[in-house]
Amino acid sequence: LAAVESVDEIAVCQYEVTRAALVASTQLTGSAAADELAALQRAPLGGGPDNPADCLARAPEGTALVLHLRGPSGDQQVYVYYSGCTGNGFFDGVQPRALTAEACTPLVSDPVTIRYGNGPTVTLCLGLPTPAPTK
Repeated sequence: LAAVESVDEIAVCQYEVTRAALVASTQLTGSAAADELAALQRAPLGGGPDNPADCLARAPEGTALVLHLRGPSGDQQVYVYYSGCTGNGFFDGVQPRALTAEACTPLVSDPVTIRYGNGPTVTLCLGLPTPAPTK
């Protein structure tokens, strides 16, 4: 991902994880694709956010995204996991990156939706305000 200089389009494919079934897709082109590439490259290294304390033994796997980046230097895939309490982030096969609102929110656009997931990741990807801590 760090070596990708430009993209012409990004196909966003949403899959049900347990069945590997395509449930929705959309695409970003032009400046929207370029902005998404830049946001992905700015995402901090390391993956997450994860919150293992929220894990349930039989929690559903949910959905994940596969981004197909197409550009002058060839095609590349980035996997996006956001629905679990662990293992979230952007994964390009080299270095995991953390989910950020800047990089995740543009990917969740009708018909791609998030119906459920772990609090922090859903908040980021849906562009929702972070709740204030209670006293």
